[in-house]
Amino acid sequence: MIAVVVIFNTLLALLNFYIAWRVWKIRRVLVGATKAILAADRNTYNVLHPAPRAIATGQKGTLALRNQYAKLQTQLERLAQILALIRLGLGALRRRRTLFESNGSVRSRRLWSGSGISRRRS
Repeated sequence: MIAVVVIFNTLLALLNFYIAWRVWKIRRVLVGATKAILAADRNTYNVLHPAPRAIATGQKGTLALRNQYAKLQTQLERLAQILALIRLGLGALRRRRTLFESNGSVRSRRLWSGSGISRRRS
């Protein structure tokens, strides 16, 4: 009977040693996973911590660029208006010149003895 109890205790001790060994292995895996998660957390923090300042700086730069674009757009519109006025003035001058030349007063001054050589008076 004592032999049965000793054998049973030995088997129970071996089972407990096996369970302890498995728990120790699981603990090592969990420690490694914890270290990896902490390292990832630390790296993520280091990367993302300055992000709000960078985003704010980018927003300020974007706002300044939009304001500059609006100013340039206004200047472009003004320039287009000025060019339209210049074109209108040049068109009026051409029409006036055509009208003036059709009266014959300029033609008679330009033609020199019918040779087709124009002579301008100062």
